Amino acid sequence: MIRSGRVLNPPELKLLTELLTKRFYDPNSQVFTAFLDVLPDFIIAYKRELNDWLYVLLTRLLIRLGSSDILDSVFKKLKQCLSIVNSSFDVHAQFVALIRFINDNSSAPSIKVKEILLRYFQQIIQHMEPVDITNNTDIRITLSKIINWSGEPKSVEMRKAAQAVILALHNLNRPEFNLMLMALPQNCQ
Repeated sequence: MIRSGRVLNPPELKLLTELLTKRFYDPNSQVFTAFLDVLPDFIIAYKRELNDWLYVLLTRLLIRLGSSDILDSVFKKLKQCLSIVNSSFDVHAQFVALIRFINDNSSAPSIKVKEILLRYFQQIIQHMEPVDITNNTDIRITLSKIINWSGEPKSVEMRKAAQAVILALHNLNRPEFNLMLMALPQNCQ
């Protein structure tokens, strides 16, 4: 249906995104691989209509990339999908989705997922403009979590990734970053 060129109406698109969301957790590797073959075409074809699905799409890709039991071929397909998301959606919208994911206390991402998330977050920050970052509660919570992650004793890679994000935020807008830092608890400064 996606590759046929037929344009989906909003209810069909909503139904399809709900079905695709379930495919992220499909235990059958053949079904999951077929899903990853179709997903890039779907994103490219409907990127303008998928802004409401960006959070789900981005978080599911990052979580699956951080899975310990994925094959190299699946990892490459996931990376390709993430690359297409990166180029298909507004950088600021991705930034907001990542902040929401980091601040979501109901999710407890593994160290590997956090590392992948931080590396992607750094990429996004490098494509942002200084006006894209403002000192608000959500970003301060995110910053305090990333500062805590920068001291993770179990993973050197995660510490490096967290430090790189902190530096990228600092370099993006030093005055705003300094205001955010001053508003954080003393142990985060």
